[in-house]
Amino acid sequence: MPFAPAADGGALPGVVGPRRVVAYLTRLLRHDFCPGQNRWAYKLKHPLWAVAAATAAAGLVGVSLNAAALWVAAALAVGGALGVVWPWVAARGLQCTVEFDGRRGREGVPATVVLRVTNRLPLPAWGLSVVEGFGSAETGAHAADLTLDRVPGWATVEYRWTFTPPRRGVYPLAPPRLATAFPFGLWSAAVPAEVTRRLVVWPRGPEAGDVPVADAPHPSDDRLSDRDPGEFGELLGARAFREGDSLRRVHWAQTARHRRLIVCERQAGRTATVRLRADLAASSFAEVGTEPQDAEEAVESAVRVVAGLCESLVRLGATVECRLNGTTYRLGGDPAALRRLLDALAAVPRGGFAAPARPDRGGRGDIVVTGRAGVVERGERAVRAGGSSVAPPCSRRSPAWVRVTPGREERFAADWRRACRAA
Repeated sequence: MPFAPAADGGALPGVVGPRRVVAYLTRLLRHDFCPGQNRWAYKLKHPLWAVAAATAAAGLVGVSLNAAALWVAAALAVGGALGVVWPWVAARGLQCTVEFDGRRGREGVPATVVLRVTNRLPLPAWGLSVVEGFGSAETGAHAADLTLDRVPGWATVEYRWTFTPPRRGVYPLAPPRLATAFPFGLWSAAVPAEVTRRLVVWPRGPEAGDVPVADAPHPSDDRLSDRDPGEFGELLGARAFREGDSLRRVHWAQTARHRRLIVCERQAGRTATVRLRADLAASSFAEVGTEPQDAEEAVESAVRVVAGLCESLVRLGATVECRLNGTTYRLGGDPAALRRLLDALAAVPRGGFAAPARPDRGGRGDIVVTGRAGVVERGERAVRAGGSSVAPPCSRRSPAWVRVTPGREERFAADWRRACRAA
């Protein structure tokens, strides 16, 4: 009795169909039987090995069958030798310096790079390229960042190009090299480039529109503003309820009269002190089941949040004490202190600090920026980077006061404002 197809369209158990055979062969062809020998296989992909194989094949044909093939082998041998010796000689006569017009920049903002190449040989140098140190470090590949057409013999040429840093850091991220593979591209020879001026790229942080309220404020009358609305002092007026407002500020009589929520606005403090702890240790972002790439993106998101919070709060007139890797930065009226903090944030390792710093037990009302696995001290409000994009809980007894999704930091301003206004 012939087999009938299954109800779900697949084959019955024990029946080998053509799709199953194709899938099995596909898995067999894609399986890596010798993973330890991959490095040798990648080296054999170099074009110089192809020239060597062709030269050997032509030599065997010339010896065994026809002597005319020896001319082909000789031509291939001369071409291969020329493709290796010429780049090596040309690179030995080159000298290169790299510098940036400015000392500080911002990720995503173009910067000007000045490249000076000196050719100490009488022959011109063609096919030059600057590799490593710039955009290639983002993906781990060493692709050419800048290609030069020609440098005359016994001459110095200056090139300027606009470089847009893809992320924060101290550029060049790696020692740059000036490489050439002219004339055949069989072999690339390179010389190190001297960096005379580096560029410190600051992280681009999200804005924070509100200053968080302390747990036990004790404002004095001479430190209250008569113009700005806040949480203390005399009553300034009433307005409609906005998302994130505390229910303690609801004016129930006006709410009953207008049949919608009306809240009271009081005076705001002129000065405020915010203590911020940046927990950027790698262990705070590495959870079980988290990919290394996701952990690195979470660290980058946390660095941007720290930079955005410090810049925004200082701009709003608050005094910020930021603790980063055991060092406390007091930000306020001194712009140099903010620059030092942003320089330190730009130099944070890609995946976070290897060892966590000693916890800073500042007191209630502190804010800590950390990952999903970071430890939060009692009384601190946690801003956690990483995880799914969900509505942030605003209770201090919850795991996160504000949650930041990597790559979607633009939502942080609204979430921060909602958390600051909540009870």
